[in-house]
Amino acid sequence: MINLNIHFGGFMEKVGEDYVYKGELGVTTVLWELYDISWNKVLQFSKEEAKIMAPIRFIWFKEAGKEMKTMNYVYDKNSDDMFLVICLGKQASELEIFIEYDISEHSEPPVIIPPLQCDEYSDSDGEVERSREEEEAEKSEDELQENVDEEAI
Repeated sequence: MINLNIHFGGFMEKVGEDYVYKGELGVTTVLWELYDISWNKVLQFSKEEAKIMAPIRFIWFKEAGKEMKTMNYVYDKNSDDMFLVICLGKQASELEIFIEYDISEHSEPPVIIPPLQCDEYSDSDGEVERSREEEEAEKSEDELQENVDEEAI
């Protein structure tokens, strides 16, 4: 078992030779089996515990208590990459994990394009052009009404 301090909701920024995790929403300490550490387990933690549904871009990690400049990261769902986290976990009794999310598709507000105004479909009081079928259908309805009126007389 290993203690993991999982930081979530932020992004990593390099400042000089060091790293800074900015915009952090929270941190949770969990106790996991070393060999259970996987991309999917971190993703599950993110959705269920941190309540963040965005896809994960990077998982940054370092030994707890070490400087931020010792940070490494994995960026693929490949279990071989997560093996680096497991190896460091074997050496240390506690790790710091920093989740960086892929929010590029959500980073800007959506652009709302108003519908194009077309004279043909406008709500103006002007005369609306009708197709020949519509006019003929209207005429036949009028003729039917006239026939009903004549029969009533």
